Amino acid sequence: MITAYVNYIVQMINHMQLEDIKSVTPRAEVIEQYAEHTELFTDRTVWNAPCRSWFKGNKVDGRILLHPGSRNQFLELMSRPRLQDYDYVYKSKNMWSWLGNGFSTRDFDGRDRTWYFGLIDGVDKQREYDVHEMMAKLGEQI
Repeated sequence: MITAYVNYIVQMINHMQLEDIKSVTPRAEVIEQYAEHTELFTDRTVWNAPCRSWFKGNKVDGRILLHPGSRNQFLELMSRPRLQDYDYVYKSKNMWSWLGNGFSTRDFDGRDRTWYFGLIDGVDKQREYDVHEMMAKLGEQI
């Protein structure tokens, strides 16, 4: 579970760095709706029994602090942040300033600039071709 939390946080930090975000706040309505969903789910489980437990904040009638579902569902939920669930404050007045000069690092770092067509032999490298040499080879084959 700790690994899932850490991976989630690292993804959020990467998102913040990429888009030059100053701060992130979970949206209030998202928190409220998740809490409502959790309560509706746990009301019909054994976890709702009147007992004192760590997952109830050490209170007999405390709010249940468990994910309302299976471990697999929790891990799927935590596999990537739902970015729409957050409000963002950007470092710049223009939220699009992170786009910079209009180029991607891929345009200059040697990776395949046409990666969206699929990589050749799984290699992400821009290949250099000698057009004159290729044309000469084609001429020999004709």
